Amino acid sequence: MMTTCTFAVAKLFSFVISEERDLAILKGFLYTCPGFDARELFSSLDKQGRGYITKHDAMRKLSFTEDESLVLMKKLSCSSSRVIFKEFVKAVVPNRREVSRTSVEQTVETLFPRLLRKYVDYYYELERKKVELTGRADFSMFEMFQLIDKEGRRVIDLESLSDFMASQSYLLSSEDIYILLNAFDNDKDHKWNLLEFSLSLLPDS
Repeated sequence: MMTTCTFAVAKLFSFVISEERDLAILKGFLYTCPGFDARELFSSLDKQGRGYITKHDAMRKLSFTEDESLVLMKKLSCSSSRVIFKEFVKAVVPNRREVSRTSVEQTVETLFPRLLRKYVDYYYELERKKVELTGRADFSMFEMFQLIDKEGRRVIDLESLSDFMASQSYLLSSEDIYILLNAFDNDKDHKWNLLEFSLSLLPDS
């Protein structure tokens, strides 16, 4: 059932895992840089001290285009129009305080814009892949959901997602599957419902 399309979905999921890992590595590098201070970085963008960052701050400080700045707001914020400090911290501080080795040439000044650029580039590439996938004649989101949710529980959890990826020759660790689930798990219950699953595959536009 949908053999070619199922592999394309697994390939997209593998891309998400890889990009999420790269983001975590960059966040770890930044966090362990001498002089790292999330509040100072936030203030460097929020020059007016309003307590939030807008697309205009990103355009001014990071030389992003308006479209790129809008993408950054969407990636970092629930409101998609402004980023508050709590959201900013989540974007720049790793979940686990893993010690990362940084080379002498890596500084907060170089890694910070690199991390934010990564968020934007990741979004654009994922959108491109989603458009390509959903444009296929053999793609059906609901059928794909049913295929992964083999037991008909109306949710996709770590086990069912791991089984699906393994069926497509992607033998992943539990951590990798958790990374994938977490990328689109809005309510943080470690499962995808149909809406969350659709977010993983359907493009924004």
